[in-house]
Amino acid sequence: MKKYIDQLKSANVFRAILVVQDIKAFSRQALVFLGAVYPIFYIEVFQEKELIVNVKEHVFVPEHQALTTEEKQKFLERKRTSFQGFT
Repeated sequence: MKKYIDQLKSANVFRAILVVQDIKAFSRQALVFLGAVYPIFYIEVFQEKELIVNVKEHVFVPEHQALTTEEKQKFLERKRTSFQGFT
């Protein structure tokens, strides 16, 4: 961690995102310590497994499809709104 802090200081970078494969308890404690000793630094740490998502294959959001003109009219009637300007 000291090596990264030295690199940040030499480049005048005070905000950083650090992506690691696995963060040990020692490293978490080191980040807390660094925050106390060097309050000018803001370092966010993410584990690689937290960031790996295949956006095309995840199931949280269904596939988006454009509405046909008829489907759009039914939707607008159901919501009792008018949609002018776009056809």
